[in-house]
Amino acid sequence: MKQNKNILRAALLLLLGIAAPEVRAQQLITDNGDGTYTITMPDHNVTVTADVKKLLAHQDISIEGIADQDWTGSAIEPAIVVKDGETDITSECDITITDNTAVGTANVAITAKAESTEYADGISTTFSILRRMENLFKDSYTWTGYVAQEDLALPSGLTAYTVTALNGATATATALDYIPQDVPVLLGRTDNTVNLYRASAGSGTAPTENLLQAASTTNQPTAFQDYVLYRDAFYLVSGGTLADGKVFLPIPQGNGARQLSIVEDGHATSVMDNGQWIMDNDGGAWYAVDGRKLSGRPVKKGVYIHEGRKTVIR
Repeated sequence: MKQNKNILRAALLLLLGIAAPEVRAQQLITDNGDGTYTITMPDHNVTVTADVKKLLAHQDISIEGIADQDWTGSAIEPAIVVKDGETDITSECDITITDNTAVGTANVAITAKAESTEYADGISTTFSILRRMENLFKDSYTWTGYVAQEDLALPSGLTAYTVTALNGATATATALDYIPQDVPVLLGRTDNTVNLYRASAGSGTAPTENLLQAASTTNQPTAFQDYVLYRDAFYLVSGGTLADGKVFLPIPQGNGARQLSIVEDGHATSVMDNGQWIMDNDGGAWYAVDGRKLSGRPVKKGVYIHEGRKTVIR
C-alpha cells in the first residue's frame, strides 16, 4: 500500500504542479484500504477517488524459471511462482496453463485476481514438455530401432536413419535431421554409456523412402526372409514374434545373406566386424564383403566394399 501511495503522491505533484505551494500543502491523501485513495483539496472543494495498482508487466515483476517437463500423457502443471522484487505475489494471481498434455510448448497465462488491491493486468510465459527416451539401448550396444509418437528434434548424442536401399548383403542408410512421427528408424548413439535422452518437438525434411517396418499384431517379420536388429547387427529371422513398435527389415526373396553390412549414402560409415557394427568415418576405406576393414586397397582379385559400393578388383 505504501508504495502505491507514494506513486499516487508523485503523480499528483506532477498533475498539480501549476498550483501554488500553499495549495499543494492543503492536499490530503487518504488510504481507503480497498486499493483506492481519496484526494481532498479542502480550499477548493475538490474530492477525487483514485484506484492505483501495479501492472504485472512492470519491470519489478518476474516469473521464476520453469524447468523442462517430461511428458506423462496427462496435463502437466508445474508450480508457477510470481515475484515482485523479492516478494512472492503468486497468491495475488490467477494462473491458467494450456497446451500442456502433448510434447511441445505449453502456455502459461498469469492475470491479477479481480479482488487484488495491489496488482492489475497480466503477463505470460511458456515451458517445454519433452519426450523422455530412456533405456532404448541394451547393454553397451550402439544401435536400436525406434518409432516416435510425435515429430521430435534429435537430442544431442543421437543420430537417426531410414534404410533406403538393399544390394545383396549391403543396406544403405540415409541420415535424417529429425525423428519423424510413426516412421520406423534406426537410432545410433555416440556414447554407449548414455541411455537417457530428452527430445523436444521438432521438424525436418520428411523421408521419402524407407524399407524399415514396425512390428504389430498384424505385421510380423517372415522367418528366414526378414531381418531384425540384434546386438548391433541385422540378423536373419529364424522365428518368434516381435513386440509392437520393434523395427525389422524385409529382404527381397532369395537374398540369402545371414547378416547385413550397412553403408550411409555411399560412404561406409558402419560395417560388420565379427557380427557387430563398427563406426568408421573414413569414406575412402576398403572392406571385405563380410565387413572386415582392410589396411588399404587390396591387391588380391575379388569383390570388396569401397565408398559404400561393391567394387571388383580384377
